[in-house]
Amino acid sequence: MNNEDIGLPPHLQRLVNYDISGLDIMHGELKNLMLIWEKELENAQEVEDESGEAMDSMERTRCEGFLDALTALYQLTYQADKDKLNECLKILDTTDLGLSLVWLWTWSTINNVMEDETYKVKVTQDQMWDNLCEAVSAGQGFSLEYGAEQHQDDVVDWMLSRDYIVDTMFEDDEEDEDATD
Repeated sequence: MNNEDIGLPPHLQRLVNYDISGLDIMHGELKNLMLIWEKELENAQEVEDESGEAMDSMERTRCEGFLDALTALYQLTYQADKDKLNECLKILDTTDLGLSLVWLWTWSTINNVMEDETYKVKVTQDQMWDNLCEAVSAGQGFSLEYGAEQHQDDVVDWMLSRDYIVDTMFEDDEEDEDATD
């Protein structure tokens, strides 16, 4: 956690302190500001409709301009993500893997499980890759058809059943059983 005060409003400083990415903070704050300025624009439009005064028209125009600027900035936060995803697609398109998105998702899931302290990993990442390739060659498949949670469960079950990982929550129970035998 980062506790350095960099002069932001407290609600934003708290997000920085929790190591939330700057892009995520900016994205959220811009969305909040857009909602506020949408309401400001609605109010300005109502006032202009009631009065017909040129000054009220200028206020509406100011609100429109501010909302447009916020919207353009907000879209830039997605542009950065889009650019990263396009780079991933370029890389995936150069592989010989069929269903490359499923491979990517499965490999990401495997890596997340291997980094999860809930599990004791008994193979290296390279060995895990080889095991995955062998399993797919032998007909073991993973699917995203039933959602990410089911996919996660399937991958973890596969890794546990082949002893590539051990669930540390149950590891103590097994050691206790071994000691009583």
